[in-house]
Amino acid sequence: MLTVLTFLAAGAAAPCAPLPGVATVLATPRLQWLIVGEQHVTVEAPHAFADIVCHAARRGRPITVELEILDGEQPLIKAFMMSDGGPAARATLLTSQAFAAKIQDGRGS
Repeated sequence: MLTVLTFLAAGAAAPCAPLPGVATVLATPRLQWLIVGEQHVTVEAPHAFADIVCHAARRGRPITVELEILDGEQPLIKAFMMSDGGPAARATLLTSQAFAAKIQDGRGS
C-alpha cells in the first residue's frame, strides 16, 4: 500500500542544488503532474528527487509526494509533519518500520 503525504511547500531555507532542465519543466504552464520514478538502493535518485521538490517549492508550486511505504506508517509520518522537525520528532519517525527494519531495500532513503 502507498502512503500519501500532501503539502504546500513554502520553500526551503537552503538553496536548491542545480538541476539541468528542471526550470524549463517546472515553467510549463499546463504542467499538472511530474511523476518521478526511481531505482531502489541508489544515492542519486533521492537527491535528484529532493532537488526537484526544492525547485518546485521555490516556484510556489503545490507539491504532492507519494511514498512507497505501508499504510500503517501513516501515523508516524503525520506526527512528524505536524511537529517542529526537531531531534525528538526525528527520533520518533525513525522508529517506523520503514527506517528501523533489519533489511533495508533503499525505500527509506
